[in-house]
Amino acid sequence: MDLLDALRLLTSLELPHRRATSGPREHLQVRWAEVADTAVFHGLAPLVSYNLEYRLGGAGAPEEIHDQLLGYYHGTLTDNVFKLVHLKRLLCGAEDVEVVLLEAAAYADALYPHVAFRALPELRLLVRRGDFPKLASAGGPLGLRIEGVEGDAVVLTDGRVRFLLHDALFGQRWGAAEEEIWARGAPAKAFGPRVRRPAIEDAILVQVVLMARSAFASPLIEYVDLRELVLGSPAQRGSWDRPPDAAVLKSRAQKQGLSRALWCALQLLIHFFPGAQGGAMVLLPELPAAVRGLLEAGVLLPSRNLDRTRVNRAAEEIRKLLV
Repeated sequence: MDLLDALRLLTSLELPHRRATSGPREHLQVRWAEVADTAVFHGLAPLVSYNLEYRLGGAGAPEEIHDQLLGYYHGTLTDNVFKLVHLKRLLCGAEDVEVVLLEAAAYADALYPHVAFRALPELRLLVRRGDFPKLASAGGPLGLRIEGVEGDAVVLTDGRVRFLLHDALFGQRWGAAEEEIWARGAPAKAFGPRVRRPAIEDAILVQVVLMARSAFASPLIEYVDLRELVLGSPAQRGSWDRPPDAAVLKSRAQKQGLSRALWCALQLLIHFFPGAQGGAMVLLPELPAAVRGLLEAGVLLPSRNLDRTRVNRAAEEIRKLLV
C-alpha cells in the first residue's frame, strides 16, 4: 500500500470500531515511519492515531509508531480543550459582539466526532472591525492582547492561544457578503448568544478562500475538512449534516469571483480523497477548457506533491491564475 492510500484509510471517519485484541489483525504493508512523519507534517497525527488504536486493531504498526502518534493525540486533546475554553471565555466576555467561527474553530467540535481529531493551531473569527476593541477588552483579563497582523487578520494572543480576527473574506471590509454569512449561520450557543457557525455552503467557500490564499500549499488536514463538508458531514450530526446545495454553492462562488478557486480545491480533493469524488463532481463549476488547462498546469500539478514545502515559491503566480 502506498503512502497516500494508507493516509486515506487512516483518516477515514467511517471505520468501524475494533479492539486491538479481538480477532485476527490486519497488518498494513506500509512504511510506518514515513506514514507517521507525513501524518505529523500534515496535521493528521491525532486522527491517524485514533484510527490505528481503536478502529484498525493496531494494523501491525511498530510500538514506537503507536507511542509517537499517541503523544500527538493526547497533546492535541489537551491543547484543544484549553483553547476552546479560552474561546468561550473570550466570547462570553463580549456577548454583544456578533461572531462567526471560521475553519478549525468551527470544525473541531462540530465537524469531527471527537474534539481531539482536528488540531487548533489558531482560532479564526469573522467579526466587524469596529468590534475588535471589544474583543481585545474582553481578552484583557485572559492575558490576550493585539500583536500585529497575519495576512489580512489581526492577531489577538497571549503567547499560546492565537485568535485571528477577520473583518472580511471576500473584499476589503465587512460587507453584504459577511452580513449574509452571519444571517445564514447556525447558532453555536456553547460559545455565546451571538456566535454562529457558517452554513455548509459558506463554510466550503471560506475553506476555499483560505486555501487559495496559500496557493493551495495546504496541509492534508484541510482537505479532510473539505472532504467532510463536501460529503455533508456523514460522521457527525449537527450544523452540517446535509449535502451542500450545488446550485447555491456555485452561484455564491461566481458572485465572489471564486469559481476558479473552488474548481481547483475540488479537483485537489478528488486527487487526495477519491472517495469524495461523487460529492465533489456535482459541485464543480463549469469553466472553459482553456482555463481548466491553465489551472491544471499552474495550480493542480504543483499542489499534488505530498512532500511539497508549506510555502510555494510560485504562490503569487498561482494566485493570479485563480482570479
